[in-house]
Amino acid sequence: MTIISKYIARALFKNLLTILFAVVVIYVAVDFFEKIDDFMAAKIPLLTVGWFFLLRIPFVAAQVLPVGVLLSAMVVIGLMAKHNEIIAYASGGGSSFSLLKPIAVMGVIASLFLFAFNEIIVPATAAEANRIWYDDVRHEGDVGTKTTWFHRKGLIGRVDKYIPETHTARDITLNYYDASFKLIKRIDAEDATISGNVWTLRNAMESFGGRASETRQHKELKVEMNFTADQLHERVKRSDEMSLVQLKEHIHKIESEGYKAVRFRVDLASKISFPLVCLIMSVLGGAMALRGKKGEGMAVNIVMGMGLAFAYWVVHSLCLSLGYAGMYSPIFSAWTANTVFAVLAAVFVYELA
Repeated sequence: MTIISKYIARALFKNLLTILFAVVVIYVAVDFFEKIDDFMAAKIPLLTVGWFFLLRIPFVAAQVLPVGVLLSAMVVIGLMAKHNEIIAYASGGGSSFSLLKPIAVMGVIASLFLFAFNEIIVPATAAEANRIWYDDVRHEGDVGTKTTWFHRKGLIGRVDKYIPETHTARDITLNYYDASFKLIKRIDAEDATISGNVWTLRNAMESFGGRASETRQHKELKVEMNFTADQLHERVKRSDEMSLVQLKEHIHKIESEGYKAVRFRVDLASKISFPLVCLIMSVLGGAMALRGKKGEGMAVNIVMGMGLAFAYWVVHSLCLSLGYAGMYSPIFSAWTANTVFAVLAAVFVYELA
């Protein structure tokens, strides 16, 4: 590595850390003021509140790392231009194109780091943060106070109230469907005791074909189900709480039950495509800053960088939304923004070369 490459690499790393720290602090501060009323209303201990916001940092850092890479590249080039270092380098026979090499290397390293970070650190911290927020603060995991719906292949069930301590359920409805999603049987029961996969229903009424005339009354009816008591109050995992392998297994589980997993497939493709934006943004930001007109300072570069980051998020979010709606394929929706900005980066690099 040349002296100039080492110089740029050190400056990039220093500015990246500074930008990341500033953005994460601002994000967490805004998040704190948005959520503190909910924590106070739920009477959550102060230590738990602090732990929650500490757990939020990895997820936030992973989301803003591409922006940090982009801005650090543009800031470093802007500072070098301000101090006439680029002119001095060019007068010594160096090319502006060669200055992109350490920036691109940083982009590759950042992409690899982000991929590993999203696989190892983010799922664990996001899962615990979401547990605190949805279960402890908003009580969405308290199935004893709300109706719970569940489904398996050929079955959609409803439990009006579940009591985890006694493994008992109240007001149960089980709807059985065939492959064409036609109702073939329905069971309504006052209560049930759940032991493993066996549900013992009491005061149950069994109807067939959706017709009330074809019914059977049971004081007690044992039903074997591929569904345990623990799964009744198990909160559904979100995509950011799962690694690639876990997300693939979750998709397979959903689809094996006969349901579509479009949203999770889009998130799976996005987990692969998103880390590469660090490389794309580093090259794009560096090339744009290097081809800027003389006199354009660091402030102009920062504004351009923020504009690029905003444009990427608009395109990426729009494509993901279209993918969730089933209008785009998961791969197309996850890779469109990367493709557009990679082409834009290639154009700037070509002009620079």
